[in-house]
Amino acid sequence: MAISIDRAVGVGGVSVSLIGTGIVVLWPDKRWLGWVFIGLGMFIAVLAMVWALARWHTRQEFERKDQNLLQPLAKPAAHVEATHGGVHVNVGTISQHADQHSSIPEPQPQQNIQRVLIEPGLAQIEHTKTDRYTGEVANLYRSTSDDPDNILVDTDVAFAKFRRDDDSPVPSVKAKATIEFLNPKGESCFTVDRAYWWAKDDEHGTGAWFGAGDTQKMIIALVGSEGRVFPYSGHYVAVDRVGLGFRQEFVLEPRDSPLTAKEYLVRIEITGTKDGVRRVKQSFEYDLIVRPRPEFKLRLG
Repeated sequence: MAISIDRAVGVGGVSVSLIGTGIVVLWPDKRWLGWVFIGLGMFIAVLAMVWALARWHTRQEFERKDQNLLQPLAKPAAHVEATHGGVHVNVGTISQHADQHSSIPEPQPQQNIQRVLIEPGLAQIEHTKTDRYTGEVANLYRSTSDDPDNILVDTDVAFAKFRRDDDSPVPSVKAKATIEFLNPKGESCFTVDRAYWWAKDDEHGTGAWFGAGDTQKMIIALVGSEGRVFPYSGHYVAVDRVGLGFRQEFVLEPRDSPLTAKEYLVRIEITGTKDGVRRVKQSFEYDLIVRPRPEFKLRLG
């Protein structure tokens, strides 16, 4: 998370003032250093004023656009014409008789919504790396990089792949998913409200973009020793500052309460939107078998 420029200006101004005061105390005869810090102070002051003016101008532009959007687009009632069955009727002429007739709602035209089709792909248990302290599944970069502190450990992880397969003209759609774990009795044991999609070289995210023919990989669960199942549900928290941003650390929510049954029905529901319109809503069912050997596969039929 990058620091805001107004905060950076404030921190820079305080730093320059403190450093300049220290130099005056330690080296009072260094006049050229005084000019340097005067210049830095003036530069920070100008930068702060330019930033304030830019923010004020941007806010005015947004307010002007909002006012334009709120202005009615229709003509005055006395001049509005409605079309019904090819006949134009002057609304102003018949407005005085409107209370004598029951209003009949006109049928709304149906939008031609282009649907996007997501197909299930390979589902399996992979022997991969996870963080021994947080439970985060390692991405491709961390899996292949040096690990001098021995943080990464081998773990069985259930993954499911999905591929977009349609002829829709929609260029891309952002998909999100939920994962529900049910025991053999059909009772819900755990629900992942925000499923994580695997990322190659960044933090795993709860949304994945599907372009035409794209394949994305979803993290389902960690299968630990003694048949324990940890649904991959969690969130990232900031733990310390790195430069102008923060280093984030994953928190596996069911770490202290794993599932212990021998097998599960795993139900995945994927939804996707584009331009505020839902283009995808599909569900798939899988079998997660823990013992005697971990297995994860798509349920057919």
